[in-house]
Amino acid sequence: MRDQKLQLPDFLIADLYKQSLVEIAAPQLPGNDKIPQETESAPDLPEKDGKLSFLGENKKHVIVLVDHPQTTYLEDGELQFLTNILKACSLSLADIAILNVAKQEIIFTELKTQLGAVHILLFDVEPTVIKVPFVTPHFQVQQFDNTSIVYLPSLQEMNLPTEESIQMKRNLWASLKKVFGI
Repeated sequence: MRDQKLQLPDFLIADLYKQSLVEIAAPQLPGNDKIPQETESAPDLPEKDGKLSFLGENKKHVIVLVDHPQTTYLEDGELQFLTNILKACSLSLADIAILNVAKQEIIFTELKTQLGAVHILLFDVEPTVIKVPFVTPHFQVQQFDNTSIVYLPSLQEMNLPTEESIQMKRNLWASLKKVFGI
């Protein structure tokens, strides 16, 4: 056991030493010079012909659901944290679709038909919100209709500088390894 090495993902290492390593610039979205700043008066997203509104390009059919009544999608700090998580999984914002359940009604069947969902990460969104017939504890990977679904604490909660948050990140990493076969 002494000779066994534990390798932590990049996002966890960066979070542990964020005050002492290097400054990481905010991610740049393709076609945008800057990530838009969110405000308390963010407008509701209109539904276009019943189509789901999302951030990202959904190239790998990884769906990220959040519940943020005060923002369009995510706050900047949460987006940066999510970007670090994705990077550790060899993914980018182009590979995913971020949807905000506070801005539109989202059900599992729409995620499958409109977005071809293969993996769904529910950040502080209970599975019953998207009308799946089960409830799971945080970090448990559940297979349903050829889709892996993971119910997780909020990005904000996991990005705090506490021992509890560090343990949540370890649990998150264990779940993501199962989901993405890392």
